[in-house]
Amino acid sequence: MNRTVLVIAALLLSCWVLWQWLQPVAAPQSMPELTRFNQDQIKRVSLNVGSREVLSLLFQDDVWLLGDDSLARADENAVFRLLDDLRDMEPLRVVTRNPERHQRLQVHEGSTRLVLKDDSDHVLLDVYVGKQGSDLISTYIRLANSPEVVAVDRALAWQVRRSPGAWKVAEAETGDE
Repeated sequence: MNRTVLVIAALLLSCWVLWQWLQPVAAPQSMPELTRFNQDQIKRVSLNVGSREVLSLLFQDDVWLLGDDSLARADENAVFRLLDDLRDMEPLRVVTRNPERHQRLQVHEGSTRLVLKDDSDHVLLDVYVGKQGSDLISTYIRLANSPEVVAVDRALAWQVRRSPGAWKVAEAETGDE
């Protein structure tokens, strides 16, 4: 009886070792490199939905201005909050590399596209900002030249979907009464 138990145990152990050996090794997930920039380099922020520019922010004479016809002062707290989040965002995981899922995650051509440029009109960041993650903290983004959709550790969706008027400085703050 002891011999039977030992043979069964050895057989089970051999099967377990063989099963472990045959399992595929999980390759580490390669994360895309996010563009890094110095916030002082940014002189223009453009938000587009499809081919329509919904917001343009310009940095002139040490102030952020709305790039529409009025050139009204922009709420610098809102601008810096967005730029800080973009500069500091870190990828959490690659959500998909399948372009067929871009629309569902709202990172397809025609969705919200954010472009940051320097004073010589060189693009520092060109990214589609999609849906907020189910954890309510992350956001799905896709670099414009990449099929990969990445969840980043910042809540960007609400910031880029603010109305153009919400980017203006309140009149009481500018001293215009």
